[in-house]
This record gives sequence, C-alpha cells and structure tokens, in this order.
Amino acid sequence: PRLPNEIWREIASFLPRRDLRSLLFVPHVLSSISSQLLFRRLCLQLGTIPPHTSCQRVHEVPLTADSDIVGWHAQRSAGILSRLASDVIYANSVRSLSVWAPGQFLTSANMAMLANVLPQLTNRKAFTCRMCNNALAQLFAILEKSHPKLHNLVIKSTSITPSPLPKLHFLSCFAYRGPLIGRSPDLRELLSSQTVALHTIIIHRGIGDYSTPFHSTSNLRKLHLALSIADADFVSQILSSGHQLESLWLQVTLKLGCVLSTVLRAHARPNSFPSLSEFSFLLRHVGYGYVDEDLFPAVAAFVRGAPALTALCISHPPGLNTVGYNSAFSDVLPLLINLRALKFRVPESLSFELSASLIPRSVVALELQTPFDVLLPGSTVSKIQQLLPLFPGELKFLSLPANFSPNVESVMRDCPPTVRIMCLNKCYYTIHRTDKEQTFEHWTGQRERIYVNNYLEEVDCEEIRFLYSRLPLCW
Repeated sequence: PRLPNEIWREIASFLPRRDLRSLLFVPHVLSSISSQLLFRRLCLQLGTIPPHTSCQRVHEVPLTADSDIVGWHAQRSAGILSRLASDVIYANSVRSLSVWAPGQFLTSANMAMLANVLPQLTNRKAFTCRMCNNALAQLFAILEKSHPKLHNLVIKSTSITPSPLPKLHFLSCFAYRGPLIGRSPDLRELLSSQTVALHTIIIHRGIGDYSTPFHSTSNLRKLHLALSIADADFVSQILSSGHQLESLWLQVTLKLGCVLSTVLRAHARPNSFPSLSEFSFLLRHVGYGYVDEDLFPAVAAFVRGAPALTALCISHPPGLNTVGYNSAFSDVLPLLINLRALKFRVPESLSFELSASLIPRSVVALELQTPFDVLLPGSTVSKIQQLLPLFPGELKFLSLPANFSPNVESVMRDCPPTVRIMCLNKCYYTIHRTDKEQTFEHWTGQRERIYVNNYLEEVDCEEIRFLYSRLPLCW
C-alpha cells in the first residue's frame, strides 16, 4: 500500500532487529527506514578480543585473534563513524552507543573520530564504554560538555588503577565493572551527586568491604551488586528501603561474623517485595571458619515470600557444608509457577533425578551447577542423555557444567528439540535445525563478549539475560 513514510516508520519501529536487518534488502522505502532504526543501538569495536581460554582448554582450538575478523570490525566501526559524521539523520537516530576498546589504548585517529562524532549524537541517552583509564578520561571530558544530561552510563575499566569518573548529574541508570585486580574508585560521591532519582545501579568489583549502604534504595527498581560484606546491616538497610525493587542480584563474599540469615528472615514476609520478579543470591566465598547453617534456608524463605518470580539464581561454592544449602530449596522450587529462568546448584544430598523433577515446568532457560562426576558415576554423557527427558519440555537454553569435550555433539543431538542455545563447560553453542540435519555453531569471542545482547534478541532467547554471567551490565 502507498502509505506515507511516517506510517512506515511507525510500523517498522515495533520490529525486532532481526526483522529490520531483513528489510534492508527490500527495494522499498522500508530499506532506508530500517537502516536508520538499526542505528538506534550501535556497538563499535576498536581493538582485539582476547581468546576465550576456557574453550581453548576444552576443545584444543587455538582461539587467537583472527586478523581478518579484527580488520572487518575496525572497518565496520570506521564506516559507522563516517556515516554519523556526515549524515545528520543517522546521527539523530542514535539512542544508545557502546564503544569497546579491549586494548591498552585507543589510537589517536579513533579518538579524533569519536571526539568529532559524539557531540553530533544529540538524541543519545545511553553510553557504554570498555577501555583503559586514559581513554575513559578523554571520553568523559567530551561527554560532560556534549551530553551533560546523559541518562544511562556503563563503565568498564581495563586498567588496574582507579578509573576516572565523569561529572554527570542526571543519570537514572549507572553500571560499573572494575578490573579483576587493582583498586576501584569510590563511587559513592558520583551516586550521591545525582539530581534525579537513580532507578538502576549495577556495580561489580567497584566497592570494598561496606558496612553501610552507599546509596538509598528507596527509588531503585534494579540493584545488582558483586561485593564483599563485612556487616549484615548493609543488606538489612538495602532491603528495608528497597520494597520497590523489581530485580535484585547479589554476588557476595561474606566475612567472618557477617550473619545474613536473621536479616533475610526478617524480610521474608509475603508481599514484602510485591514487584520483585528477578532475584539472585550467589555466595562466592566465605571467611575461614564461617558458619551460618540457616543462611540458605533463610534465602529459601525469602524466595517463598516472592512467588511471582520469573528469574532465580542460587549458588554457593562446592564443598561448603556450613551454610545449610542441601535441603533448603526442595519445597520452594515447585511453588514458583511463573519461573522462566533458573540457575541452580544441585544439592549433594539430593539425587539428580529428584532435583530435575523439582524444576518448575514453566522454565525455558536453565543452568545447572553440579559435580556430575560425583552425582553421576560411570558414563556421564549416557547418564545425561537419560536425564534430559526430565527437564521442562519448552527449554530454549540449557547449561551443563561437566567437561563433555569428547562428546559435545552427542549431548546436543539428544537435547530437547526446543533448545536453541546450549552451554557446555562455559562454552556457548547455537543449535541450528532443519528438516534434514542439525548443526552446531560455536560462539565467537565477539558474540559472547560484545554482541550477545542483540544476538539473544535475534534467536528469541532473551530469558537468558539474567543468567548470563557477562550481561549484568546490560539493561
């Protein structure tokens, strides 16, 4: 039909990115409209992605950086920046921009192009950057002048020294991921300086031992923290004022004497968190001699008070027997009838068959953590193949931790026909099915570390996002 371009644009704005890409090849005004809409969310890769070492060990494939792939991404990013610099329509289309520079520095040419383009993105509301401190400082100086009212900011520093922080005061979403080693900056001043209400805070390796909250949680809808806790009052004050939380993700190291069970039980009342749909409690480590046998029973009681959960992650270090994990969730999981995504460590006291039967049938994304060599003696692969029918029938994603390197394809061939993505020993695969054959695509480093958010949307597996370890910095 002969419709005005404005109507076509309105129709196309509701399409997912995979459909917009298909429209690029249509000889119609929809082609240019789709191209502009795809520019709403851009990701630029300036540098080399390091090899995925865990997959390299498993498959003995040298996953070193491919110069052709690196060159292609560099050419693509340069082409996008050139288009933005020369075409105001495309520049005005950008709403979210991500810049990834895994190396130690950005070239002067890359920095000059970014400095030229960033002020022209007048409608940009979100910015993600992964680079060294020197490059961060230069980009923040540009942002403070060109986008003082930026709404969403994600920072991931690759340096071991404390990263610089921008002087932006209108953030509603803020995420920070510090380096594995080295010191991180004190983020409390930046958070407290905001003139609008922050509704999303995501911090990984960004703060040290805290005994008091660094920011009020009364207006937060999403709070993701990976930190070391020395005083249970820290969690108590977060929960006391965080009744509007929709997503709570905690990955904690507990110091000796930090007893969280009493705090969690105090907030385990029904409807204490009426909007809570995503909850994660990942116990990473405890101090030597730590004992709290009521910890995970208290976590289970907290989960029981939020029956509307759609995503749940529960885990603890293997072999830790002083936190009451074994029998905590056997009577809670079946109650979560709305659950769509589940990450769960199988208790050593339960058989794998019983644990699998406890998983709600509504789950479509499942990650199981368990020592298969202990729970499933004998032929691990054959045992898994026997147990696959016990999983929910509509699974889209299945993650198993055991080392299946000699039999990866045999496991994936026997997985439920609805599964589109599998993770075996931290390596991700997409399963492609046709009437005649079934093929498996191993994820590249670029997809796994940079473009996974868009890819999950393409394959209709967005339920994985809360489980995926590299995605907490995305919203």
